[in-house]
Amino acid sequence: MNKKQKITLAQKIQQAFSAHQAGKLPQAEALYKEILAIDPNHIDANHFYGLLAHQVGRSDIAVELISKALSKNPKSPQALNNIGMAYQTLGQTDKAISCYKKTLECNPKHARALNNLGVVYQELGKHEEALSFCLEANRIDSGQPQTLNNIGKLYKHLGQKEKAIEFIKQALKIKPDFALAYENLSALVTYYDYDDDIQKMEALFNSDNTSASEKVYLGFALGKAFQEIKEYEKSFNYTHQANKLKRGSFNYDVNRNITMMDDIKKLFTTEFLDQFSDASVSGASPVFIVGMPRSGTTLTEQILASHSMVEGGGEMTYLIHLLRDHAKAANIEFPKSLLGIHTDVLKTLGHSYLEKTQERFPNANRITDKMPANFLFIGLIKIIFPNAKIIHCKRDPMASCYSIYKNNFHTTTATGMKYAYNLKELGLYCRSYLKLMKHWNKACPEFVYDLEYEKLVSDHETESRKLIEFCNLQWEDKCLEFYRTKRGVATASNVQVRQPIYKSSVQLWKNFEKELLPLKQAIYGEL
Repeated sequence: MNKKQKITLAQKIQQAFSAHQAGKLPQAEALYKEILAIDPNHIDANHFYGLLAHQVGRSDIAVELISKALSKNPKSPQALNNIGMAYQTLGQTDKAISCYKKTLECNPKHARALNNLGVVYQELGKHEEALSFCLEANRIDSGQPQTLNNIGKLYKHLGQKEKAIEFIKQALKIKPDFALAYENLSALVTYYDYDDDIQKMEALFNSDNTSASEKVYLGFALGKAFQEIKEYEKSFNYTHQANKLKRGSFNYDVNRNITMMDDIKKLFTTEFLDQFSDASVSGASPVFIVGMPRSGTTLTEQILASHSMVEGGGEMTYLIHLLRDHAKAANIEFPKSLLGIHTDVLKTLGHSYLEKTQERFPNANRITDKMPANFLFIGLIKIIFPNAKIIHCKRDPMASCYSIYKNNFHTTTATGMKYAYNLKELGLYCRSYLKLMKHWNKACPEFVYDLEYEKLVSDHETESRKLIEFCNLQWEDKCLEFYRTKRGVATASNVQVRQPIYKSSVQLWKNFEKELLPLKQAIYGEL
């Protein structure tokens, strides 16, 4: 490369970086591509183009690009931290942690890597460790709104509401337009009138300077706020706008989910299940809590985790990732990836799942896995863990689906709920889930315990005693005071399970019955 080309590339990388910083991503991408066409190994172009790819949801490409940059400069703290973020988005947690720790080996005071470690440990359910990383990040670089917001969120998960509010308000004081912090704050407070916070959120939502992604956070927060002050029309309007904006940010076809559930029903016949009688992992009795999200799964786990013999594992993704890796290796999607599967492979899947849960909770007697989407794998669980306990949390479909629709979930993770942001798609997904649960009740009789949310909140003690008995545990009165149990809870229900049982949400959806008609029509087709 001659001197003139080097000068040209230096100018182009500066132009690309300036465009990137200004949010002009298409312009920046074009310039990065021009540079790499001349010099495919250009360190900065690979690194920053990789960062851009991660920012627009192409984290797999980000890993490829930043890896090239690291091959030339393996001790770049910035590149190590950024590739860690890409791995984290892809659900490759171990690789993400390794990259963040390498970042800190190169620069022990890298506050962003510490903050990111806090986020990934929070995703693993290790809330105390996560908090220590974020507090250290704040000590090194105090006053960063993102770190303060994360600290507040972690205190929320740990049930320390006042501290959570304190840190989130600090973040908002420094960054008054911090939409995500407003969403986190709204989950912690109860609104009684049209106060200053609601007015600020409305002004931000209606500002031309607020991005679509920020409006998503604000829209969900405003939906909750107006619901609480009983302005139901405004509540649904903001919730609907937030969902519409979120749904427009990704591609999704609900028919893929419907087809998968149909394929599961076709594959997991009684005959198919019976042929794997020798594939079980002997002695293992994990507890799976399944169902639609917002159906009482968090409450159910909190009741069980209040028992001295039970460790609440939260929404563990181990089974999903193991099956996804197997399907990828077989080069065919689940459940067709199980056609012709050998007994030894099934046993390996079972042992791998147990190793991961036991590594996380080495001293636990019984561990709950409350990943709701595990309802897809009930037949497989029956084969691998015939002694498992499966608790199916049932709730009025309209109530659970409305509760899903008014909450903001991750869509970039392995369990991303992309069906949640359109009423028809949400209803069609729920309808397929109901059909699949009917299938499991026939194919695996008496294997699944149905726990009705409405009964649980109306007669807490009776239903809790039945639940504990089903799990072959001795009754403990602590299970009635689940809200006193000190453990991290990272789901949308983390505030509610810190309170005694309440019934106010059971029929909440009826305030929006007219608006939810597309949902109702999609659910109650022929089952």
